[in-house]
Amino acid sequence: MNLKIVIIDDHEMVSGAYKTILTQGFRNDTEIITLNTLQAAYECIIMDNDNDNIDIVVLDISMPVFLEKNIYSGEDLAHLIRLKYPKVKIVFISGYHDLLILNRIINSIDPEGLIDKIDLNAGNLVNIFTLIIAGNKYKSETIKNRIDDHSNVNYFFDNIDMRIIILIAQGIKTKNLYNFIPLTTSAIEKRKSKIKIKLGVNGTSDEDLIREAKKACII
Repeated sequence: MNLKIVIIDDHEMVSGAYKTILTQGFRNDTEIITLNTLQAAYECIIMDNDNDNIDIVVLDISMPVFLEKNIYSGEDLAHLIRLKYPKVKIVFISGYHDLLILNRIINSIDPEGLIDKIDLNAGNLVNIFTLIIAGNKYKSETIKNRIDDHSNVNYFFDNIDMRIIILIAQGIKTKNLYNFIPLTTSAIEKRKSKIKIKLGVNGTSDEDLIREAKKACII
């Protein structure tokens, strides 16, 4: 069986390690492409119309943004891939622990694989992919436990709210958020105020918001 796998991770050592393990596991039956930016992935998968033969796309969730196409994460790219190539199997391998985003990914993208990097090793990667190739869906133990433990957590944050929280946690100042989010600074400030209320933030600084977001397991 010939396989074509595209691996997208902004850490070259990580994508290279996945490629080496999968190549050894599936021998000569596999073509593996590694890409290290969302822009490169967009140009390769979305812009190139000759990719009907891709079997699996592997993505990290948190990656540097591709502003030109409003692609802020692996999640955004996965939506585009799912729309253009609905038969492609999508596998997230990430150390990103945002429960709300994990739930959103499960509900809106329904990936074939959702794996926490902490659960992954050279011994089980090929076995996991074998299960996925055979038509099974796979969630690693840490992912399953996290979802089960926090099944009742819901702060009703939409995608823009989450982008605001994530960008602030990355050190982006509120006055500069309009460069990343299609809202005015005034509209962003209003959303920040609502976010703080939902999180129960008592202070006024971004550090207070980040601290409470971490307590709520959002970032």
